[in-house]
Amino acid sequence: MRATLFKYIKKGESEMGKKEKYTLMAESIIRAVGGKGNIKMCFHCATRLRFVLKDLSVVDIKELEKVTGVIGTQTVGNQLQIIIGQQVAEIYDVVCDIADIKKETAIDEHVESTGKLNIKKIGTNVLDALSSCVVPLLPIIMSASFIKMFAMVLGPSMLNLVSVTSDLYLLLTFVGDAGFYFLPIYVAYTASKKFNCSPVMALFIAGVMLHPTLTSIVSNGEPFTVYGLPMKLVNYGSSSIPIVLIVWVQSYVEKFFKKYIPSVISLVFVPLSTLIVMLPIALCLIGPLGSELGNLITNGLLALSGLGVIASILVSALSGALWNIFVLTGMHLTVYFAFLNVFIEKGSESLIGPTIVAATIGVAGMTCASLVRLKGKNNKSLVTGYLISHVLGGVTEPSIFGLGIRYKKPFLGACIGGAVGSIYYAISGVAITTLSSMSNILIFTQFLGGTTGNIVNGFIGGAIAFIAAFLFTYFFGFTKEEIKLDGE
Repeated sequence: MRATLFKYIKKGESEMGKKEKYTLMAESIIRAVGGKGNIKMCFHCATRLRFVLKDLSVVDIKELEKVTGVIGTQTVGNQLQIIIGQQVAEIYDVVCDIADIKKETAIDEHVESTGKLNIKKIGTNVLDALSSCVVPLLPIIMSASFIKMFAMVLGPSMLNLVSVTSDLYLLLTFVGDAGFYFLPIYVAYTASKKFNCSPVMALFIAGVMLHPTLTSIVSNGEPFTVYGLPMKLVNYGSSSIPIVLIVWVQSYVEKFFKKYIPSVISLVFVPLSTLIVMLPIALCLIGPLGSELGNLITNGLLALSGLGVIASILVSALSGALWNIFVLTGMHLTVYFAFLNVFIEKGSESLIGPTIVAATIGVAGMTCASLVRLKGKNNKSLVTGYLISHVLGGVTEPSIFGLGIRYKKPFLGACIGGAVGSIYYAISGVAITTLSSMSNILIFTQFLGGTTGNIVNGFIGGAIAFIAAFLFTYFFGFTKEEIKLDGE
């Protein structure tokens, strides 16, 4: 089947349009999952088709993974997940049309099938919710981080091209600071989307938390009460966790008032009632609690970093080796959130961030070695696509699933590369000082905001990770049978 589809693809888009290509691919997928009669339901996320089937035992996984365009498969609970990549929405529409099933709304990448709640699942859901609210704001955080980096590079601490009193330096400084200081307002918006409540009211409450009067009360240490309840003095600038928790509670308060306030007066009294109830909850309870939780995460990572060189090396090696496993299981955003929280708080991070860089470059080393080692135009074409997706798009999943999981041993190479590179980063004390893409070609710019030594060691550690992953994958990643021509 894969060879047949490949022949059609080689004819080019002029002879065989996308519709025909997707139709052939969808038919192959439906056949491999047991036919349309075996499909209860199908939906998709950003990269995967997610099937709920009547009988998982009849699925032909080997046949599925032979279909060109299928990067890999996973079974999670009662779901069969087929990793497609960026064209998943188009493939999904064709699958639904052919199988004659209802089209569902696309879901978040990390939403899994429901199951019994337990402590582990509750904790995972909480961390996933926090990540879902903060990670969409990476464009703001990255842009602000770059602006601050430009101020540092151009200013007296590096090139000394502009003075600290110049308009350009002041502009870069306050614009960069705005990306971080007003983070609660940005998070309020994404959290309102996550928890399905009023965005404008969430923004209003975030504005209250950053109002100059409240900030002045906190900075002066003045006692203050809300409806007679003592307010803990907390500065919410540049924070994220407090507003996430506040908007989560707001969603329930808002739903309560929507249910009981008549619709003819709901436009005014639902938001007003929500605000009146949320003020003491936000300022006296949830806000301070969220602030303490954020401090706990930050101080926990800082404590690990301060345990000494040996401890840092062990933690870094473990993190670098496991990062791509976190990506596989969907846990990477929660780990990334912990890193992000420290970075926002301190302006740099030296424990988790560098290991993510090393692990990601390890995937690039694995992919490049696979491109050199594997034979056959079909294999070369697929791996080239994986590499382009990684280097330009910053998406590592195609390489991880299409190479690491499919062939197994290359994945070990990527993990080894991540671990070795992370060890070097720990020994040399490298820190992430500028937040840019963690995955694409701009990955090394994250070291540019620090010292010259930080920049040089950042590049050296990346090279070590790449070479280690490349060499292991090239020499030990594939059997002779796997190297042979494929799909021709």
